[in-house]
Amino acid sequence: MKRISVLAGVLLFNLAVHAQKSAFPGRYNGSKMEIAQEIMILPDGRFLFSLSYGSVDRMIVGKWTEAGGKLSLKEEKAVSEPFLIFGRHNDKAEKGKLFTFKGYAENTSVALSFEDAFDANAFQLLHLRDQSTFSRSNSLNITSRPVNKFFLSKGVYGPSEEDNNVVYTFVPAASWNDFISYYNPQAEVPPVNFQAVLKNDSLFLAEEGNGESYFGVKKELSKEINLKEFDRYFLNAGVPDSLSLPDSTGDRHSYHQLKSTENFKSKLNIPDHDAYFKREDEAGDPVTDQVQTTTVPEVSIPAPPKATVPKKKTIKKTVKKKAL
Repeated sequence: MKRISVLAGVLLFNLAVHAQKSAFPGRYNGSKMEIAQEIMILPDGRFLFSLSYGSVDRMIVGKWTEAGGKLSLKEEKAVSEPFLIFGRHNDKAEKGKLFTFKGYAENTSVALSFEDAFDANAFQLLHLRDQSTFSRSNSLNITSRPVNKFFLSKGVYGPSEEDNNVVYTFVPAASWNDFISYYNPQAEVPPVNFQAVLKNDSLFLAEEGNGESYFGVKKELSKEINLKEFDRYFLNAGVPDSLSLPDSTGDRHSYHQLKSTENFKSKLNIPDHDAYFKREDEAGDPVTDQVQTTTVPEVSIPAPPKATVPKKKTIKKTVKKKAL
């Protein structure tokens, strides 16, 4: 216990010395019309930048260093994937497995396969390549077959055409039948770097190659700041292990993150003329059983014999006799 107390004392002393050397630690609110933003600069060398405008909500975390009266803020991004998937068991689901895709129209090269083994010919686009670049939510209900494994692919563009997609493999828990998946465009965005200066207790920011712009006035950090909450953001880069989301009745349920088991590059043969979701498909109207499979052939059901279908002429005569 004594050793822990000594270490804690040394840590607090180092933080205090660091804070005395720098005038930057504090809370800066830079909110303005239609944009909510705030930077919290901690005395331990970390910062948190929260930003919200329109449908965009970002939480940028990183570390800062000071030299010559200027502050350098560098984002630290955990390794993240473009597909964030959460699942649960829904005991009210009647049949099948429901997949809800949010924001996938922002990248119309995404394709999906429900094969139990990887097959480069079994993928189908979620959205047509020229369909939309707007954020949408669509649902797909798989009732015709079990889903033991599924694959999501994302197009890559470069000089080589041999490996034109990155494929991610997912193996859900057998009991899960309700999935929500978010497309994560930030996976491709490079880390953000800022320069900052203080002028009369006002923070001015500058991105590389741009001039300084006023952000906000310095305020003291609250003593009630929960540093464990900061630790959670830094460890997970804002991607939680679980989500609490409401259903159509307003009841909230816990969805747990499903991480990919592997990812690899491959050349896929994806038809451009077809997709799971069309322009008119909206959330709340799940598309059902539009799954192409290479392992189970489609069975065509023959039309009933013509003799079993009553002739329209006979029906008309019967009606006339009853009328008389």
